[in-house]
Amino acid sequence: KQREIVAMVDGMNSTDFGQYVNFVTLTLQKKHQNGELTTDEVRVDRKNFNSEGNAFKLLYGWKDDADRSKWLSYKYKTDWSFFGGYSIPGTWKDGDAGAIALAPPFQRKLVDLQGDPQALKDKEVRLVNVTIFYKLGDKEQSVQTSMNPASENFTKRLDFILPTGVNDFDYEVTYIKKGNTTQSSGRKKYNGSTLFVDDF
Repeated sequence: KQREIVAMVDGMNSTDFGQYVNFVTLTLQKKHQNGELTTDEVRVDRKNFNSEGNAFKLLYGWKDDADRSKWLSYKYKTDWSFFGGYSIPGTWKDGDAGAIALAPPFQRKLVDLQGDPQALKDKEVRLVNVTIFYKLGDKEQSVQTSMNPASENFTKRLDFILPTGVNDFDYEVTYIKKGNTTQSSGRKKYNGSTLFVDDF
């Protein structure tokens, strides 16, 4: 007399979810054959993602649903809210499976920053500032880090999110030289996973 639908966030672990996503809301609607409408909703945030083990349950009942195959069908939509104040409202979709995969409309992007520190020291570079610019909808976001050529470990990694299927982003490298003078690469486009910062 009741049907349970299990929802799971697909392609993200708890660390990724808590770093990028405020919450995702899944709404389920079941129109019964007698005309009644059942609605259930679950909101997944960082707290219950960890506590529920990424398995969230929704229910609807049996209300004069003589045709069992039609009883299995329902509609659902997902609304995503990301850090930085960006949200994506969902559209209604048809479903009949016992599980729903909540696939985020964004993917995690990792960019490794590398270079030859000796080449930079030879050019009297004391600090390298790297900024990556990316867009969530119409809103531009950025991540930034600094690299010291005198450091024993001259590598860094920046991570951010891009729309699924998109790899392009902008970057700018600023070199701080002896005497506190600066030199900039200017803003450039890139789509790779390794960015070399020792190329003036």
